[in-house]
Amino acid sequence: MTPQPECPGEEALIREAQRGDAGAFEQLVRRHAGLVFSIARSWMPDHGGAEDLFQEVFLRVHLNLHQLRDPARFAPWLARLTRNLAAEWLRRGLRRSQLVAMVPMDDEAVSQVPDTQMKGAREIMEREEQIAALQRAIGHLPPDLRELVWLHSVEGMSQVEISTRLGVTQATVSRRRRKCHGNGQGSDRGGGHRRGGIPGAQPDER
Repeated sequence: MTPQPECPGEEALIREAQRGDAGAFEQLVRRHAGLVFSIARSWMPDHGGAEDLFQEVFLRVHLNLHQLRDPARFAPWLARLTRNLAAEWLRRGLRRSQLVAMVPMDDEAVSQVPDTQMKGAREIMEREEQIAALQRAIGHLPPDLRELVWLHSVEGMSQVEISTRLGVTQATVSRRRRKCHGNGQGSDRGGGHRRGGIPGAQPDER
């Protein structure tokens, strides 16, 4: 099933951004900043690495958005890009972006790179104490399960929203949710969650 665009008018917004409209690109970044930062934080072992990954992802989006043929696939494409880049950084032992540093500061692409003070990413960072507890609770999970918990617990996404954003079926989300719950049985990691489960491991199915 082809995912529907995340917001009304998003396909038109993506087309405008592909034609070089800076305002349209900024709106896309604001809409999806939380998704990217949540995935980045799920993969990267430290906060600073997640911030740098966040910036490089959107630099790559700016440079490669013209390659996206189906605007309805923007969110899954963005999620996959973030995940693949995080895996590459971990494989190469990177903690800071080499690409952002290579682009001249006066380059138009750099001016389009968001910082992590954008709404979504900023809100996550403001809840750092809660985030630290969540990280302790889910640190033993594989990255794909950590993504699920992050997107539900931090971004407040339902199962349907997670399915749409990641470009996977609801059955896949349900299966990962059950794995999260199973991995949390008998665990009191993170201190603040209910006994016998991972916090936020069971997204609503609305």
